[in-house]
Parts: sequence; structure tokens; C-alpha cells
Amino acid sequence: NEDPGALADTLQIDDERLREVLPALSTWRRRHREQSHADSYRYQAVWRQVSESDAAVLSGTWLVVTPVGVGDEDAASLLRALSDRGATPERLDVTLEDVNRAKLDLRLDEIVGAGADLSGVVCLWPIDDTPHPDLPGHNVGSAGTLALVQALHGLRIEAPLWVLTRGAVTTTGSDHLTSPEQAQVWGWGRVAALELPSHWGGLIDVPERLDGRALRRLCQALGDPNGEDQLAIRPAGLLARRIVRAPLSHRTPSRRWTPRGTVLVTGGTGSIGSHLARWVARNGAEHVVLISRSGRNALGAPQLEAALTELGARVTIAACDVTDREALTALVRQVEAEGPPVRAVLHTAAYTELETLADIEPASFAEVCRAKVLGAQHLDELFDQDTLDAFVLFSAIASFWGSGEHGAYAAANAQLDALAEARRARGRTATSVSWGVWDAANDWDERNSEIRALKSEKSGRHGLPLLETGLAFSALQQSLDHDETMVAIADVDWEQFTTLFTMARPSRLISEIPEAQQALTGPAPAGEPGEQGQLAHRLAGATRAEQEHLLLDLVRSQAAQVLGHGASGEAIETDRTFRDMGFDSLTAVELRNRLNTVTGLRLPATLVFDHPNAVALAVGLCGQLVPDQDAEEQAVLDQLAQLESALSALSPDSESRAQVAKRLRNLLWSWDEAKPGDAQPGGEDVGEIDIASASADELFGLIDKRLGRS
Repeated sequence: NEDPGALADTLQIDDERLREVLPALSTWRRRHREQSHADSYRYQAVWRQVSESDAAVLSGTWLVVTPVGVGDEDAASLLRALSDRGATPERLDVTLEDVNRAKLDLRLDEIVGAGADLSGVVCLWPIDDTPHPDLPGHNVGSAGTLALVQALHGLRIEAPLWVLTRGAVTTTGSDHLTSPEQAQVWGWGRVAALELPSHWGGLIDVPERLDGRALRRLCQALGDPNGEDQLAIRPAGLLARRIVRAPLSHRTPSRRWTPRGTVLVTGGTGSIGSHLARWVARNGAEHVVLISRSGRNALGAPQLEAALTELGARVTIAACDVTDREALTALVRQVEAEGPPVRAVLHTAAYTELETLADIEPASFAEVCRAKVLGAQHLDELFDQDTLDAFVLFSAIASFWGSGEHGAYAAANAQLDALAEARRARGRTATSVSWGVWDAANDWDERNSEIRALKSEKSGRHGLPLLETGLAFSALQQSLDHDETMVAIADVDWEQFTTLFTMARPSRLISEIPEAQQALTGPAPAGEPGEQGQLAHRLAGATRAEQEHLLLDLVRSQAAQVLGHGASGEAIETDRTFRDMGFDSLTAVELRNRLNTVTGLRLPATLVFDHPNAVALAVGLCGQLVPDQDAEEQAVLDQLAQLESALSALSPDSESRAQVAKRLRNLLWSWDEAKPGDAQPGGEDVGEIDIASASADELFGLIDKRLGRS
């Protein structure tokens, strides 16, 4: 923004020469700022070594769910390993016919009804990754495991469910993924950890052969997961998945990707697809092919075509369902015949249906998977030659770390991520981007502003501010320039996001994100000046009953404001549960944040679920803000009684007796700051006792007197 002449004088260079290079410098500076900003949106998954132990001990009944004809050998080995470590294993063989919740309900009920109190469930079903004959886009193992989850939930069996896959994830560049289909379970499994925390154990990817070493590591994970719920067993050891920031910083890109020739965009007339089409046209694509089921009948299609033409691109808008292999093949062959050659494929087509895993129907789950998965598979097969500059799959953060009510969507996108890894392993270009929420809607929809505002409000409350399209494209450009296979790009408010993400279940997945750890362990936010002091002053001069009444008024007032009832608190019934009043995870966090600010405490996000109603919450707050002195004293006395009991068990000639007596004298000396001769509680003078030579009985007598116990 500085005057060129003044800048030339400052730099001591010729004014005309500066004016020649100034546009390039300005562009470089803008691009550098955009790239730096885009860097802050980038995340990737890494795998960390877990310390190993041979001391895994299991107990109780463990159910091993085994697909007949696929996991027989694995099941036999696992059953022996479980038995060797103290468990009582039960085997449940399943087939395609068992992919039915009602049938699984009956079979599980037989096991539980026979008296088996399950300590855990291990499911090998996902290893059967054959396509389900009646659920296109879904495979037998994933569908069966989902039915198992629903059955366990319906029967209220809260034994942790551990789901095993083989070749569903890659942990290093040389660890090739072999079954993209099994990755579906990893997608919806991350959602299960959020939605069904008391039923979910975790995900474990196992090697091709379950030898003794692999079984030892598997049993360690089952017996003592140590908070880990996404694991892989490899020759190098037991590995745990982590999400980390992935800035490119000053790394030199391997290329400068530029759209050229024909660029094919699925979902091309949708909210993201239409922005993407303009981006590739603006940057050099000669021919842009937009594929959608509605084709030219899509809202805004004529206006989009005009905009792309104005940018200098030839445009084809085709009505085609990408899940129809025959129709998609015919379209691709026609486009190739007309030229120029297809150089980039961008797959954004998607269908979303929000539903919890416990309630979603198999057909609905499969329909969500179908648009994403079948379309990607067909495109992968049609462009299996090394002729593309880019093959980009638009995935979502739902598959990257999980998102409530997005189980099916997470499953579909997890398979896309895995397909990119498998395609890259074959020597073909592939980039899967797990996106946050775009600030994008159809520009020709009269509800555009309204839609974007609603998205912004909802997404922001979840700790996911909307991604501005310009910055999203800068991040995409970076990823393509560096020819990456997998990256997540999202704008995250980690304080808000972490609170919600860990509300029902702690997660080591985000333990290496500094902002997430700060949100969990940092100090509570400061309130308004004097606000906390005023509350403390009012509590200090009140009786216990008055304190609890003051805090009840505070809780009701804050709860009423969260629910939009105003500040009076009259709408909040004191004995009605917070759930019945309409509190959910978001409003629970908002109330927690308000109370943190007013009280100065650092309260858990589960506050309203830990305390059933306003009265219980007020009592709980009172206990933290104004601890009961009598209760504290009693706690000390109880601990002293335990110590006295432990000391009485020492043998008279024990070598440690003298050491214990010495430590007791030192402890009492540091605790007793009163001068010899001072009157102590209880009215007796204990100043004549020689602490250095006091007996154990004298010491306990002295402690009793100090605490006022006769």
C-alpha cells in the first residue's frame, strides 16, 4: 500500500525499475500470505509407537464374532490366546444371513440369557469385505458389524466392542493398504466412539497372519488399551493413530499444478462443484465437464455455463449418475473422443443423510455410501492409466476424526481416503482431501445468504468456522503442488471443538494438537472484573443453606439465558432434568462456559449430565466453591486412622520402624507451626511433649489434640 516512489527511495533503487517488478512482488506477497494462512488449516494422521507389555491379563467372558469361511483360522488363534491369558472365550459364527439386527438380537440374547456376563466383544466380521448383494456401496463385513453394534446397544450390553480389520489403514509409506472396503468401518467406528462411548472399545488393524507376537500385542490392546482406540499391529510394534498439524512451511513443491486440457468435475452443478468449476476455468482449463444427476436442469446451470464461458473455457454439462458404470463409461468415452484429453478428475458428488448409528437403517446407510463410493470406484477404474495430472477425491473430516450423526457419510469418505492410498500404491496419481465445512452455496439460489448464515451458526457452535472458498482453494493448490495423497483441511476453533469432542469420552487422537491440550488443561477463562469477587463475597457471609440457594439462583439464571428464556431463571424448574428441558451437547457446553466465567472454576463439559437438575448442580458448585470444613477435617481423621492401622501391622523389630517414626516426627514438626506452650484445640497444652523423642502413641495423641479429637 506504500507509494511506489517513496518505496523506491526507501530501497534506494530506480523508480521505473521498481514499477516494473511491483505487480509481481505484490502477487508474490499476496500468495505468500494466503499460503501461510492455508498452512494453519492443514492436518494429517500419523502413527506413534505404543510401549509394549507381556503382562496382559484378561478375565470374564469374551465373545469372538467370526465370519464363516473368512476368519476361521484367525478366530481359532485368538480364542486360544484369550484363554491363555485368563479369559473365557465364546465364539459366535456369522454369515451374510446374520446381517440383520433382529436375528443378531436373538442370537446375542441366547448368549447373555445363558448367564454370560460379557467382559468384551471382538469382531472379525469386517475382514469379509465382499460387496453386499442388496446394499450397493456397502460391504458385508461393515454392514454386519453395524448390525452387531445396534444389537448390542439395543440389548444394553456395554461390554467394549473391539473391531478388527486387515489392510484397512496404512501406517507408513511402505505399509500398503490392501482393502479400501474395510476402511468403511474405520470411518463409522470413529463416529461410534462419540455416539456410543459406553459400548465402543476401538479399532485394530491386524497383519496378514496372527502369529504369537501379533496375538500378544492384540491381547495387550484388549486388556489394557491405555486410552487408545485406534490401533494397528505391525512388525515394528503396536501403533496408535494421532492427528497432527501439517504445515508445509518453506518446503519446495514438487511441481506447480495447473489445470489443463479437459477437467471432469462430478457434482459439478452443486454448491462446491460450481465454485470448483470456476476455479479450474480461471486457472487454465480448456474444457470443463460438469457431471450431475440433474445436468442442465440443475438450479443455476445456465448462469454457471455463462460464467465459465466468459472465463474462456468450453463447457459441457452432462446429466449422468456416476454410480451407473455403463452411463459414466459412455460419457467419459464421448468426452475423450471430442478432446482435449482428460487431465484432471475432481470427484465432489455426495449425498448426506444425518442419523445416529444406533438408529440408521441399512438401506439408508448404503444410499449415503453409494454416491461417494461407487462413483469413486468407477472413476478409478476408468482412469487407471498414467494419463492424469490430478485425481482428487473430496472427502470430509467426518471420516478423519468422526462427527456425530455422520456415521454413513464417514464410512463413505473413509473408503475414498483408502482408495486414494491404494491408487497411489499402484503408481497412479491420487489426492484425497478431508474438508471442513465450506462457506459455499449455490450462487444462483435466492436462499444463498440464508443457507450460508445457518451453516455458519451451526458449524461455529461445533467449533468449526466455515472455510472461506478462496483460502480453501489456496490450500487445495498447495496440496496438489506437493502431490500429496491425503490431507485434512479445516478451520477449527480448538477450544470449542475439543470440549464437544471429548465430552463423552477422552481421546488421545488429538493429544498432539497444542490448542486441544490447552483447552483441556488450561486455566478457566476470566470473568468480568469483580464478577467472581462479588460471588465469593456473597457466599462468604452466608450459611450453607443460603450459599446453596444463591448458587441455585445463579444456575437457573444462566440456564435460562442459554435456552433463550431471559435472565430471570423462572422458566427453569429446580427438580426437572436438564435433558428434559432441552439441553444437548452444545447448550451443555454453553452453560458450562458461562458458569466457568462467573465462578472461576474449570468445570467439565458433562456438567449438566453429571448433575440431573439445577438443585443438584447448585449443591455440586457449592461443594467446590465453599468446601465443607467439617468434611475436610473428617477426611484427614479418616486417613490418620488408616495410617494408625498400617503402623500397628509393623513388627516390633522391623528395620523400617525407626524410619517410619522419624518421618512421622518430621511430618508433625512441619505441620505444627504453633509455639511450644500455645493452647491447642481441645483446651490442653501440648507444649511439653518432646517431638524428637515422642513415641508413636504420643504422636497420635498429639495429632488428635491438634484436630480437636479427644
